[in-house]
Amino acid sequence: MLWERLSQAVGAGRPVYRVMHPDRQRRAMLELLCQICGGPASRTSRGWLFLANRTGPELAAAGGAEEMLTAQPPLCLPCAGIAVRQCPSLTGRHTAVRSRKPSLWGVWGSVYRPGGRVLEEVGEGASLPYGHPGTRWLLASQLIRELRRATPVDLTTELAGQNG
Repeated sequence: MLWERLSQAVGAGRPVYRVMHPDRQRRAMLELLCQICGGPASRTSRGWLFLANRTGPELAAAGGAEEMLTAQPPLCLPCAGIAVRQCPSLTGRHTAVRSRKPSLWGVWGSVYRPGGRVLEEVGEGASLPYGHPGTRWLLASQLIRELRRATPVDLTTELAGQNG
């Protein structure tokens, strides 16, 4: 799998919530680390903590949390509280989900095709499962996990429980 490369300046600048560095995203997804602080993600008997940028009814209408695909790594509880307050895509429209089996599913990236002497980019990007023949023409930038044995949880209750 060919992975996108970008320069790194750890600790420099301000967060860009819509974009996560490919290396950081990949490491957080592989090792189930918090996408914000890089420490261990929250894990309880109900599973690892993920945030979906959908409300509970939106998530239910999309088929629920079970088998949901996500490119967003898990979070620790303190960072989840920060994320829902500061991240524009989560503020007011999120659902916390715990997954007992967040399985690696595939990758997201830019798809290319041969075009004479150069490769031509096709479309805006695609999510492809591992083993798909198209992955050989994909420049990967994010790992994707499928949330299995997943249930929505009340993040407010969990955050209150960590302080009490």
